[in-house]
Amino acid sequence: MVARTFSKLYGFAGLRVGYMVGQTPMLEAMKPLTKGARSISATSGSAALAGYNDAEFLQEALKRTTESKAYLYKILKRKGYDYIPSSTNFVLFPIKMDGKKFVKEMVDRGVSVRYWKFNNQDWCRVSIGLMDEMKTFEEAFVQIA
Repeated sequence: MVARTFSKLYGFAGLRVGYMVGQTPMLEAMKPLTKGARSISATSGSAALAGYNDAEFLQEALKRTTESKAYLYKILKRKGYDYIPSSTNFVLFPIKMDGKKFVKEMVDRGVSVRYWKFNNQDWCRVSIGLMDEMKTFEEAFVQIA
């Protein structure tokens, strides 16, 4: 089964639109867990279809996202941080301080990130944004890293 959303790359996170492709038995097993295609508005469905069909926009969005992610990787490497390489719209890396303090320090500098503890290590999740947003992340991060 393959599941896709129209969140980041398409720019439709608020629409909560997506799709699944798979073999019939798997899709049938999912039916009790979903509301089905009738749960989205006609406007959301039309926007998703238009976005899906706009190959030029998607290629440019993917290019920008890839560039922003590469920029983030360079920031983390330069500051001596490891990270989990990602094919998603976010990157995870272990934080070198208390997670609550890290998040507060970033928020105080105008950047919102998430953290959680896993195996006694605090981790940060950074969503990939536009290049100017990643530069804002960098400005805050280098001050506290």
